[in-house]
Amino acid sequence: MSDTANDKAAPAAGAPAAAAAAGGGLKEFFAGVKQEFKKIIWPNRPTLISRSTCVVIVSICLGAIIAVIDRLILYIVNFLVK
Repeated sequence: MSDTANDKAAPAAGAPAAAAAAGGGLKEFFAGVKQEFKKIIWPNRPTLISRSTCVVIVSICLGAIIAVIDRLILYIVNFLVK
């Protein structure tokens, strides 16, 4: 029988939550969170600005499209009710 099947697995990505749930304590939880945050590759400033600008532009365009569709539906309903 393989002894790797019965061994405990190494902590995975959910290790901080598992440690806190297992009674590891709040200090260990935040230590694990800090380690996970070090693994994140944060975007540089130009990338962040370009992606944020894209999100704002798309949000404005979708808002305008929804407003136009809303006005059309309102016009049609008012026309049918009269």
